[in-house]
Amino acid sequence: MSAANPFGAAVDRFLAYLADQRRASPETLRAYESDLAQFVATLATRLEPGSVVAILDNSWAHGSSTPISRKDAEGNTYQVRTLANGDAFEVLKNYPTTEELADAVRGVAREAHLEALQYYWLLVFTLK
Repeated sequence: MSAANPFGAAVDRFLAYLADQRRASPETLRAYESDLAQFVATLATRLEPGSVVAILDNSWAHGSSTPISRKDAEGNTYQVRTLANGDAFEVLKNYPTTEELADAVRGVAREAHLEALQYYWLLVFTLK
């Protein structure tokens, strides 16, 4: 990403953060990128040009995030979440890289901004 582009600079900072904190495998990253790109492309077909879209999700936070319980053959990662009543469920939980987020909106966004927060990331973009 180009540092002259504010989105690119934010992407670069977030990518550095994820590289230091996450250590996700290339398979995990590719699997999430595919799902994210498909979601954004489908969303763009259902909204008017010029619509502003915000996507928020949690980032991996060492010592705070639920541990990864397993990884499948496609590289997806899973966590076990336990409800107050004691029932436990395995949920798919991947953590996208900055590059994956940028790639997911590149074809549909005329401008985008990525904000890396302590426990979350926020991607806001305007559709072409």
